[in-house]
Amino acid sequence: MGAVGEPVQLYIYDLSNGLAAMWGRSLTGQDVEGIWHTSLVLHGMEVFFGQGVSIVSPPGTTHHGVPKKKLSCGITHLDKETFLEYIDNLRETYRADAYHLLSFNCNTFTNDVLGFLNGSSIPAYIRNQPSEIMSTPFGQQMRPMIEQMFVGRRTPSAGAAVNNLMPQLGLTPPTAPPTSQTPVPVPRLADDAPSVESVASNLQICTSAASLRTLLSSSPALAIMFTSPSCPPCNAIKPHFEALARKHASPRERIDFVLAETHVGAGAEVARSPEFGGPITATPTFVFFSRGKPVGECKGANRQELETQIAMLALTTYPPHPHTKLSLPALDKLASNLNPITFTSFPSLDTLEQKLESSLRSSSLQPETTDALSKRVLGYLRGLPASGAPTGVLPPGLLNVWPSATMTALQTLPPSAKFPVLDLVRLALARDASRLSSSPAFLAWIPSLLSHLASDLDNDTPERSYLLTALRVISNALVSPTLTARILAPDALSSVTRLVLRALLDPQDPKMRSAGAGTAWSMVARVFAARVGDASLGLEQIQQDALGGQGGESEEEWEAEMASGLLEALGEESDSVEVVHRLAASLGLLLYKSPYADEIRSLLEVLDIAATLTRKEDMVAKAASGAETAKDVVAVLCDVKTLTGAQ
Repeated sequence: MGAVGEPVQLYIYDLSNGLAAMWGRSLTGQDVEGIWHTSLVLHGMEVFFGQGVSIVSPPGTTHHGVPKKKLSCGITHLDKETFLEYIDNLRETYRADAYHLLSFNCNTFTNDVLGFLNGSSIPAYIRNQPSEIMSTPFGQQMRPMIEQMFVGRRTPSAGAAVNNLMPQLGLTPPTAPPTSQTPVPVPRLADDAPSVESVASNLQICTSAASLRTLLSSSPALAIMFTSPSCPPCNAIKPHFEALARKHASPRERIDFVLAETHVGAGAEVARSPEFGGPITATPTFVFFSRGKPVGECKGANRQELETQIAMLALTTYPPHPHTKLSLPALDKLASNLNPITFTSFPSLDTLEQKLESSLRSSSLQPETTDALSKRVLGYLRGLPASGAPTGVLPPGLLNVWPSATMTALQTLPPSAKFPVLDLVRLALARDASRLSSSPAFLAWIPSLLSHLASDLDNDTPERSYLLTALRVISNALVSPTLTARILAPDALSSVTRLVLRALLDPQDPKMRSAGAGTAWSMVARVFAARVGDASLGLEQIQQDALGGQGGESEEEWEAEMASGLLEALGEESDSVEVVHRLAASLGLLLYKSPYADEIRSLLEVLDIAATLTRKEDMVAKAASGAETAKDVVAVLCDVKTLTGAQ
């Protein structure tokens, strides 16, 4: 009978001590159970990576405190001495100065070691957590801060990094119980590690077949450099490989770059395997994979050849949209200025105070509610500078009372008295969107506020000023990438869409239709900016599937709903050339480079888009004959015809 194997356990710690679960959805638009740190437990030891490789005994006595979860990871037949020899060989790669919170962390280490022990992997929700969080607008905001922490490796551990980030979010950093354990001393630095100043989040070091196999199965595009420290050409071209990794780190067209070091860990085994392009007989050798299949290879330190191969990999994996072959000058011009339409006019706060107090007196609201709005919130607005961004933190306690007071007032007041209460939010966003969007409490409030507004205004004759103010709140919020992500998230998107379409299709009020068209443009412009990865707007990290998910509309369903609503509004509009312009521009950008363009085009053909566009061209020509504005509007209508084949 064979020997019984040694059980292997995965200890999982939450570095946020519960704060991630509390604020994760409001910050990122998705549930975040914890910020995970992992270690492996076997042979009576707990092994993990942070300030180098550490071994602690007995398990559960590290400075990370009590694990949140313990998972069984099968068994290994390696004896203790062989295991410790393997760990000792990893120290050269898993050094304190090589640690990176996003790309080379404790979970990278445990996944590598577990693969060596028995060929398995740590759970995908732990492995993929950094990329999933960084793919949100909030993650994009935080990325520069995180990257800066690891320039020069001033913050060498996950816990220290999380503790540094918490105060910048207005959260209390977690504390951990003291420990008497001392980490294993860090060995000498290797000469072939990635440059400290240039580590990119999509550049990884591979030391096992298991970790590389995991990456190969999940990465759309992968470039592997097989390297050795005794190879002068490797050392010459490695900085260029790292620079290409930084260049191709955008989530929209991401390429993962891997250094497979054939002299450490299981690197030699990886180099021999045909699964990864082997056997590799010389270094440097570069192997390229698209969607898990090999698509190219080059050898030697030829920079131009490497760049060509990377460009071909990008083109193979991310082919250009068919719309790039069309001539769409009007839409291309619009795409160069994607700023939302905002409403920043600041009325006399004394006048607003009178309107607000008049509204509040018309109800039986409790004094704490009226004081929160008429004193706390108005006092905060009076303290905002007339120009320039406010500095410092928000007034203490403001967001403890403002959301609840607003919701109570909106649920209690008669329709005609509600808009001054909501206008407080519009004005705050007009001058202080940046600070508000960094507040977890404000972000958490947005979906419930929008849901209430949609339900409250979902009738045949909504109060005009109230609906107009709701649209202006949405438009002002779209200035912030973080707030944009909340508005495009499933729990808010449906509410916003209902409000916009309600205004667009108002049969009586031209001003309402104009406001609806403006808000529609602001939304679509943000979606388009995210779609094409416009880095100048800070929206390139918004995933396309941020527009839908469990319990929400899919992106394709939302685009179809918006397209049909815009076309219907365009067909009904007969008063304003400006509204026709906004509607046509919104419809055009919604379709332009959309992954669902063919499906939406078929829908619009059924709705007779060709006849609608022709009628609007005639209307614009008659209403503003010869005017420069008319030429611009007709040019947009022509581009929409080209996109939809409505010739």
